[in-house]
Amino acid sequence: MQVRSHQPKLVVTSSNTFWDSKEAVEGQLVQDDFLGLKDSKADQVEIGAAIYNEPLAAKLRRKAPGAVGTGVGAGLVAGAVAFTVGMSLPGALFLGGALALSRVVGMGLEALAERWKFKDIPEGLALPHTSQQGFTLKSDGSSPSDALQALGAYHLKEYPSSFQVLHMNGHGHGAKAVAGLSGDEARKAALEAVAAGGRKFDVAFYETCYGSNFEFLYGQAGAADFAVAFEDQAPKSNSYTKRVPVDEILAVPLEFTSPREAAQGMAARAGAHFERDEPPAISKVPLADRLMPEHRDKFFLNTDSTVVAVDLQELQADLAPQLDKVGRLLVSAYRESPEVKNLVHQARRKNKVDEVGDLVDMGGFLTDIRKGLGEREPELAAAIGSAERELGETIIGKRTGKDFPLSGLTFHTRPNAITFRRPASSAYENEGLPKNWVGFVEEAFLGLPVALSDAMTNLRSRSI
Repeated sequence: MQVRSHQPKLVVTSSNTFWDSKEAVEGQLVQDDFLGLKDSKADQVEIGAAIYNEPLAAKLRRKAPGAVGTGVGAGLVAGAVAFTVGMSLPGALFLGGALALSRVVGMGLEALAERWKFKDIPEGLALPHTSQQGFTLKSDGSSPSDALQALGAYHLKEYPSSFQVLHMNGHGHGAKAVAGLSGDEARKAALEAVAAGGRKFDVAFYETCYGSNFEFLYGQAGAADFAVAFEDQAPKSNSYTKRVPVDEILAVPLEFTSPREAAQGMAARAGAHFERDEPPAISKVPLADRLMPEHRDKFFLNTDSTVVAVDLQELQADLAPQLDKVGRLLVSAYRESPEVKNLVHQARRKNKVDEVGDLVDMGGFLTDIRKGLGEREPELAAAIGSAERELGETIIGKRTGKDFPLSGLTFHTRPNAITFRRPASSAYENEGLPKNWVGFVEEAFLGLPVALSDAMTNLRSRSI
């Protein structure tokens, strides 16, 4: 491919994946942000996006196996109970079959009703681009991850001297799900784009909940030098409240010469929701409770989401090895000392960030254990102190709430539980994660009761 003579200062590769039509309105609105940025900056900027809204037929195929499985299970239970209390066998079978069928039909009707309500939103994969040449895929059947890989590689090859930003928008949950893709898909697509494009992205902006996560960002260090992400629930972006001005955030690199400064500036702009006289009502609610039904409306109206800029090379080269050392020492102390075991579980409960008890604030967790050790386990305490310092070096910019401040990075404690309702993968798909740290998590948090609970959780999530 011949490199273009015109090299814009900023090039954005944007991936937007939505599995529900009511959410896909975000994909339409984000295009307005892109066009506004292009209009204001003209030749300084080129933006290409992959925007996916799952078609109805694909949705029915994806949900049908789960609906059939749960329907049959519920029907068998209902039929067995009916037969036990005296109903005839044919009557019990009819009841069970009717209940199973109703579950499948209900799923189909729900999908049809949603599609009808949002019928004006295009289905499938769209590839809008601000350049006159545009961008197309060779295969009409390409998936969202295929589009991310191809578009990213195209931009990195076509504009080698431009400042390159990767923007990912959609639902997420740490390393398990990222901007509508499974975590494993997102990681591989970004790495493949870089391998094909011959260079890294300068900054990755993850406009997704729980994106500032150790396991996920460790795997992204090969794709970008710096990241901007939210540690907890991300504020709604292109919806009616428009609390995250995507066009303004993406324009920040035009003001700086270094990727590090650009990432810091983007994080500061993404945290603009802190620029107000009074914190929102939700700021008084513990992080793990904010999406509970009684608090959900408050959260959607306003929030104090923690946003950070992360040095991905520091995370992978320095923080990860220190965590590996902590993991080796901590697993030994955990096995031998009931006091240390109690400290670990107290720290986890105190620092959980999500409502399912999976994601835990890393800095708070480490600090609470170190302080709880007192004079005991001096080698472990010293190793934890070093990990805290490396974490501080990794987080190069942060805006966080006053009532429940966060360190800037989470880690998974239930890596195999798929609690997310859309495509997701295990948090440990990346085999390069520090093995001793992984071993500690598995020792402390993944016993047989948790494994059984996770299996049931995964079964339920596939039925939604």
